[in-house]
Amino acid sequence: MREEEALRVLFASEYGALRDHIRAVLENGEERSWEHEIQTPSGPRMVLHRRTRIDEASSQIELLSPFDRMERSDYAKRMDGLSLFLRGARRIVRLLGAFCGMAALLYALAVVLLGFWTTGGETAQSTGSDELPEPGRVNIAVCGGGAHTDFVLPGRVVYADGTERNWTALFPPPARYARVPGLALFVGWGQKDFFMQVPSWAELRPGIALRALAGGPSALRVIYGAADMAKDPECRELTLSDAQYRTLAAYIESELARDAAGKPVSVPGGLYGDQVAFYEGKSRFSAFATCNTWTAEALKAAGLRAPVWTPLEYFVMRALPEGR
Repeated sequence: MREEEALRVLFASEYGALRDHIRAVLENGEERSWEHEIQTPSGPRMVLHRRTRIDEASSQIELLSPFDRMERSDYAKRMDGLSLFLRGARRIVRLLGAFCGMAALLYALAVVLLGFWTTGGETAQSTGSDELPEPGRVNIAVCGGGAHTDFVLPGRVVYADGTERNWTALFPPPARYARVPGLALFVGWGQKDFFMQVPSWAELRPGIALRALAGGPSALRVIYGAADMAKDPECRELTLSDAQYRTLAAYIESELARDAAGKPVSVPGGLYGDQVAFYEGKSRFSAFATCNTWTAEALKAAGLRAPVWTPLEYFVMRALPEGR
């Protein structure tokens, strides 16, 4: 309606110039259609169709239907199409924004509710600060670092039945670590590119973080060190039964991609020294399957209490007992 009013004013300003022409064409009382192209204030040219007649009594020109029919020029029609497209695009953007906002809200609610809700067979037992495991028991630890969790596993474990689990055979350490007494392996799972490109949180860049959240192939990271590294305040030391440890070890090993010879596929490169090794994982990393989700699932597989689901380190560590 706003544009129509503007056109009425514009047409009235041109009326005087057209009056004489209309009088010359029309006979008294005759009714005829005509059209006139004018320039609108917004730019597009408009073609206006009118019906007029001469009033018999006053001999004045009468517009029977000032806006009986209006057709836009080709340019105006194209502009109309563009305007319609832009309005549709803005509507889609608003809908997508609302959808993303709702999805983010639901994700945040799920993180909180399912993070506080724990499940599993039993609460893991905490070890003493210098306590050696009893026969049939294995000491491990879960360590956090602000956003990521790792398992700390003894390099070699002899079970009560005489069999053993030797991680160094599966993940051969460099020569300088091969004979370290009490060698431990820090084992964690995560997004491969993130692992390879971010050796410390200080080197994290927004682009890398966004690509990691978008998902991608995974890897297992193995860090060789001494068992006393698990005494860090950010670690939870746990005592597992042989059966629990076997199940945990099987879960970790099942994540390894293997070559034709059945050996774990090593990933070369990275920004670390020889203290760190990477191996191809089977699963894909995503916002719903993070390093902490994997740790929680491993704990539950071993029959230990852990969050129902969580992408965050906080909820994994919260479910574990603190040291005595």
